Amino acid sequence: MKTMRRGTKILLIVAASLMAAGILISAAAALSGGRFNKTAAEDVTHRANGAFESIRIVTSSSDVSVKISESGECYAVCSENDKLTYSLVTEGGTLMLTENDSRKWYDHIGIFFGTMKVTLYVPQGAYTELSVRNGSGNIVCSEQDISFESVSLSAASGNIFFRTPADELSVRSSSGEISVRGSTCSKIELLNVSGNIEAESADVREMSVRTQSGNIQLREITVMSVLSAESSSGNIDMERCDADTLELKSSSGNIRGTLLSDKIFNLKTNSGKIEAPESVRDAGICNASTSSGNIRFEIAD
Repeated sequence: MKTMRRGTKILLIVAASLMAAGILISAAAALSGGRFNKTAAEDVTHRANGAFESIRIVTSSSDVSVKISESGECYAVCSENDKLTYSLVTEGGTLMLTENDSRKWYDHIGIFFGTMKVTLYVPQGAYTELSVRNGSGNIVCSEQDISFESVSLSAASGNIFFRTPADELSVRSSSGEISVRGSTCSKIELLNVSGNIEAESADVREMSVRTQSGNIQLREITVMSVLSAESSSGNIDMERCDADTLELKSSSGNIRGTLLSDKIFNLKTNSGKIEAPESVRDAGICNASTSSGNIRFEIAD
């Protein structure tokens, strides 16, 4: 009988929740005058109006891609409608692709056809800076025939994928995935709040990786000086990585690594297990600590 009463309560709660959601949607429709977004976007092409060395892109929710222009011209193809448009201008040697958004809150509710996209096509070559600021959209840059001295990418909830040569790279996200590959540069900084971070095949002078609750996965990363990685509740996993100094920290996650050279190991866990080779005098340093996770290191053949 108690089980039946409990099941009835659950059904009543679900029904009440659905009813409340229906009332909210109806109220939103009434307040907006039935103006829910049902309009399919169309692709609009914008062409650059001058020479540039730096690139800056700002958008709130569209997926952003940077690609090579096969024609050698610089232009952008953007998903637009009557309330969301873009402008592409060059000022002071900087190419700026910015969003003009006149949407109201109710325009974000309704039926959407496809994903809003922004694709910037640039000639191959070396550029000074790439800066992309996004909200909920993804950021993708995977071209090998362009390079940047400085790259700064940020997204609130979108994923970020970067595969392009850069000297300094800074990537920040709140809840999306961060994936970086194939960079030979002086500095990499990867910061996330709740998403995972993955980095692969990089040769760096200095590298810092931080996430609150996501996992950190590093593969074939070589750092000349300090490689620091920290996750509050996620795991730190390294495969064939190395650095002169490793600073690794997790609150409750595991720390595991396959390193390329001997180390002086300083390892600490409160309730987990520790497995590691013997420390070698005059070798690099590996400091690793976790509260309740396990720590395991080995030296690659």
